[in-house]
Amino acid sequence: MSYQHLCNLMKLLLKTLIALLLGMLITGAMLFLPAGTWDYPGAWLFMALLFTPVLLMGIVLMVKNPELLRKRLAMKEREKTQQGVIALSGLLLVASFIVAGIDYRCGWSHVSHGIVIIASAVLLIGYALYAEVLRENVYLSRTPRLYTIFGRADTAHRMAPRTSGYRYGGGGITTITYIQRPR
Repeated sequence: MSYQHLCNLMKLLLKTLIALLLGMLITGAMLFLPAGTWDYPGAWLFMALLFTPVLLMGIVLMVKNPELLRKRLAMKEREKTQQGVIALSGLLLVASFIVAGIDYRCGWSHVSHGIVIIASAVLLIGYALYAEVLRENVYLSRTPRLYTIFGRADTAHRMAPRTSGYRYGGGGITTITYIQRPR
């Protein structure tokens, strides 16, 4: 392994850790500030369920496919329509975290432990499906992009294996994964 390659891996590791820590801080702020307390077990569980698989996938990608990790960290959308969709979904995600914190503070809803266990399992299953999509289709992107394969341009969608979750709705997997919210 060359010195330059090692430096690039260290930069990628640092960028990955910063992104993970920023994500944890921002998510924590959106949950705990509206709740008005650190004593919010549902938020702690949600953050553990959310960030543990992210950390594990990051480690696996760092070891097995650093280039894919680099691509996943640099997801800047170019298309205006897709930017709008991402902004709207991000706004809804932020609102759902804030409402969950306010819900906890005000005691509006009470969810049984059984439902929490089922929702936690759904979130982990969603992450497992997402990991499988990444394994099957390293070209996974929010929008189809052109790649040159065997001397011709093609889209990632057509290049994905027929068994890939990407071909059958990777967006649906994301919806399943993030439908669980802390209670």
